[in-house]
Amino acid sequence: MRLPIKFGDKAMNKWASPQNPQRFGTFVEIIKRTGRMNAGTRYRLTDRKGKFWELSEDCLILEGELHYGDEFEWKADGSYGPVTRRLCL
Repeated sequence: MRLPIKFGDKAMNKWASPQNPQRFGTFVEIIKRTGRMNAGTRYRLTDRKGKFWELSEDCLILEGELHYGDEFEWKADGSYGPVTRRLCL
């Protein structure tokens, strides 16, 4: 199943640690691999500084899928980073 993603969408690698520079990226293209090894759909992301990497669908979270209370969030100015507020119960 393909994700509803288009060029320029922001995404997060849910398996990357907070210190990993490839945790957040901007979607560039879909890559389909065929063959015996590593077959499937990959999503190419960039940091907008010239570095590119690929992620599989199971580790990709799109901008609209992040919810309040997640470890990281998208901010109003379009940037992303640690959550600055927490809901206290």
